[in-house]
Amino acid sequence: KQWYQRRVAITAGNVILNEQGGIVDDVTIYHYSKNKMLICCNASNIEKVFNHLTNVNQNSEVKISNESEQINQIAIQGPKAEFILEKYLKLDLKYISYYGFDVIDVENTKVTISRTGYTGEDGFEIYSNNHIGVKFWNGLLEAAKMMDFCQLGLRLEISLE
Repeated sequence: KQWYQRRVAITAGNVILNEQGGIVDDVTIYHYSKNKMLICCNASNIEKVFNHLTNVNQNSEVKISNESEQINQIAIQGPKAEFILEKYLKLDLKYISYYGFDVIDVENTKVTISRTGYTGEDGFEIYSNNHIGVKFWNGLLEAAKMMDFCQLGLRLEISLE
């Protein structure tokens, strides 16, 4: 396996507000470039967030798309998250700071690895297409078994959270 480092970028924890100032959902925003962002919301609120953003964007040239069926997220959280993920990827992840992310190539596919630790523990989130996501899921489970981590908790989201 070959993993290639590209760059480190910053994510932002935020909330999406409705017209009355109430909260639609809390989100993490990944700023890839001037023209591309990924908004990660709670899985139960995908439609609500997408519909809200679409409605408030009607007179704009900004393109909003719901890609939750094509992107999955695996979150590995806790004090051993860095160790497990580094062993699996054979990549030093210390360069990814808290609320930072990087994009690596896996089988000619862009995969985002972020370090938000949204559970309160240090942790990583892996965003990829479903095919690569299944490979990561199975590989991380095998890596955890080989390292004798019997209580490893991984979460697979087929829909983008």
